[in-house]
Amino acid sequence: MVGPHEDVIENVQSMLHTVQQQAQESPQLRTENTALRQALTSQLMDIPPVSTSTPRYSRDPHKVKEILDSLKVFFDFRPFQFSSDIAKVVYLISALSGSAQAWVTPLVSTEDPVLSDYPVFFKLFKQMFEQPGLEAAAEEALCNIQHYNQDVLQYMTRFKLTS
Repeated sequence: MVGPHEDVIENVQSMLHTVQQQAQESPQLRTENTALRQALTSQLMDIPPVSTSTPRYSRDPHKVKEILDSLKVFFDFRPFQFSSDIAKVVYLISALSGSAQAWVTPLVSTEDPVLSDYPVFFKLFKQMFEQPGLEAAAEEALCNIQHYNQDVLQYMTRFKLTS
């Protein structure tokens, strides 16, 4: 029969063994952690500053498509610089200003996981700033433009015939 003290001693020995194993693994984990940090830092350092050809975005719903299309082209032409989702998110964030930048600040402060997933961040960004139907409304407004009680197409036809 095993006494209560022997159980305690056995538990303490088991815990001591676990602590010794973790102490041996600790330098290796520290080395791996340092290597990961350096890899991430060097990857982020390779992200170019926002290009002068990349439009800045503050919150104008008419400009959402412009900024996102511009970034897509930029990413497509620089696949090695933007091979990770994090690089794309960081670059998009660097193109924000004003209230759009204020929108992203809490995500950065809380290290939200969405910051490492470009498709999810892209979707969230579009939901936040894009106004559904804006293009359709603009198209309809263009079609309904009138000049001297004629729609634009009639006016253009008449103009070309008389020129």
